[in-house]
Amino acid sequence: MSRLHGKEPYVIAMLHGGPGASGEMYPVSVELSDQFGIIEPLQGAVSLHEQVEELKEQLQSVTAAPVCISGFSWGAWLAILFAAEYPDLVKKLILIGCGALEAEYASEVDLERMRRLSESDKSELELLRKQLKTCSLEEKKRLFARFGKLYSKTDSYHVMEIDNPKIDLHPEIFESVWPEGAAFRLSGQLLTAVRKVNCPVTIIHGANDPHPGYRVRQSFESVRKKVKFYELKRCGHKPWVEKYAREEFFKIIRSELG
Repeated sequence: MSRLHGKEPYVIAMLHGGPGASGEMYPVSVELSDQFGIIEPLQGAVSLHEQVEELKEQLQSVTAAPVCISGFSWGAWLAILFAAEYPDLVKKLILIGCGALEAEYASEVDLERMRRLSESDKSELELLRKQLKTCSLEEKKRLFARFGKLYSKTDSYHVMEIDNPKIDLHPEIFESVWPEGAAFRLSGQLLTAVRKVNCPVTIIHGANDPHPGYRVRQSFESVRKKVKFYELKRCGHKPWVEKYAREEFFKIIRSELG
């Protein structure tokens, strides 16, 4: 399933994070739809391979032309994997808030997040993790939303209240796909996919994002891939909700898409 924003030609795709945070890119897609035709894929597949194949079907049901794929967080990984598998279908990658592509850097994210949390928030986080093991699917949705609130404290600089009525969390997708993705990174297969990417790559990253953006750039450069790298000052993981970075973010992404 996909949503379309703006007018034809639809040759730009916005991939949400999670995995399982369907609709997360709705505000970005709407904002850009005054200038571009946007495809907003809503991923429902429950395995890594199936998400790649699902994305292929979603894009080809709308356009036969190569697309520019902009992926946020998990969506950045999916964009890389898709470009590696189907290079002829991808014109350009724009990676927003991309997570570490090599396992040796992954621990830096958790350490930085914990450093930014209060002791009471750390205790709540631990309790939520325990509750997730035994609760129902509906309860998991509530708990995942609470996880998001806690991680907003660690992942943000100065967030504005921007309502997103279209976001629909799917814990079952996260629990099925994320372990597979983490194993893909641990085995080095994610970096192998980076090596196969042959289209232009732009990285947009908040300077205050606990996911270290320079590590992502290093990973690309380690396999001799040149990238264009933008670091947004006073900005966390989601640039479009950041008070001091939102305007610059949209200026950059419009320029890169144009």
